[in-house]
Amino acid sequence: MKSKQRIALKFLLLNFLLAGSTINAFCQPGPYCYTQPDSIDGLKIFTLVDKMPEYKGGMGEYYRLLQERVHSPKNQSQGSIYIQFVVDILGNVRYECLLKRNSAGELSPFEDEALRVVKELDDWIPGENKGKRVPVRLTLPLKFGVK
Repeated sequence: MKSKQRIALKFLLLNFLLAGSTINAFCQPGPYCYTQPDSIDGLKIFTLVDKMPEYKGGMGEYYRLLQERVHSPKNQSQGSIYIQFVVDILGNVRYECLLKRNSAGELSPFEDEALRVVKELDDWIPGENKGKRVPVRLTLPLKFGVK
């Protein structure tokens, strides 16, 4: 299997596995927690669709840009977080938040930086279901402190 296909398959599997955990998930886009909405601009938000959103240039390029732009503090221990966001029907990132945090309390510098960069990387090809563009909630893992 080609590496792009493997990345796409892992991406779809992760979203499928985490889809059930998003219903009651509390996310934190800064210091405030809130529950993720079920709709956006009057449209239902999907977690699994016929054609999942894809970053322009592919998911390999997306992860390369994340790695390049997210600067982890030198004294940061190893860990991982899961960032959840919605790709709307125009391909914009909205409602970015942390589904799984590495620590309690204030956002760590890495978590804050990761949210900032995910919001910046909003050049997505929207998802489609039954031939129509629909908002799709995605969940992506980010590892830090790993060389």
